[in-house]
Amino acid sequence: LENGITVLNDVYNANPVSVKASLNILANAEGRKVGILGFMGELGEYASQMHEEVGAYAAEKEIDLLFCIGRFNVEMMQGAKNSGLKEVYCFNSQEDFWNEGLAMLKKGDAVLVKASRSMALEKTVEKIQGVN
Repeated sequence: LENGITVLNDVYNANPVSVKASLNILANAEGRKVGILGFMGELGEYASQMHEEVGAYAAEKEIDLLFCIGRFNVEMMQGAKNSGLKEVYCFNSQEDFWNEGLAMLKKGDAVLVKASRSMALEKTVEKIQGVN
């Protein structure tokens, strides 16, 4: 983007396998690696466990900064923290992230934005485009 942030825009759909695949790509990106991950739908009784597992995987891939947004954000954060990721933040909504987390992004960051379609995280991609 013009603001020096590289966005990996994968907001159309999400499940544990596709999020892990996207984290693999992010792990190989240049600059500080930032994940903005939202709710993964249609996981049924395994939703809590799968969100925790994805958080742990982000830590394994040595993501520098993780933002967990929406339902099961605490489980995702706990998985990441329990696996050693230090900089993890939870937000109940995109709007909360825009107000409190967006300003943490900076020039040179590689940012993965991924969640289930129901979250409409393309709105967050648009907000990132306006970060100075």
